[in-house]
Amino acid sequence: MAPDILHVDHIHLPVPDRNAAVEWYSKYLGFRVCEQLALWIDNEYAPLFLENPSETVKLALFKTDDFSPTSAIAFGCSGCEFMHWKRYLEEQELLQRVANHEVCWSLYFQDVAGNGIEITSYDYEQLASELASEST
Repeated sequence: MAPDILHVDHIHLPVPDRNAAVEWYSKYLGFRVCEQLALWIDNEYAPLFLENPSETVKLALFKTDDFSPTSAIAFGCSGCEFMHWKRYLEEQELLQRVANHEVCWSLYFQDVAGNGIEITSYDYEQLASELASEST
């Protein structure tokens, strides 16, 4: 039997321009440069780590010259936060679609480089009700 894994430490994310990605993730998702892991900040081909305000999610931005957007990141949230995210993404004109997956709901959009981002909530019944009342 394999040993247990504690948590996801970080997500590798290829980007054509690290600075543009830092600006986008900061502006729209509240991420900031992770000072503890900023030792490679001046090496454009080394990872540049970002973290969310609660320091529970880390992204490692890797500059790549032959970039093709293929990565997808799915973040989780509560039903209440999902509705806040939906309104926020609509206000920022980022929301591409809302999906009913029968057990959860997801919001889909893209970062500045075209990488897919998903925000998912498993508070299915609550969101089904709120989203239905929103469309009437």
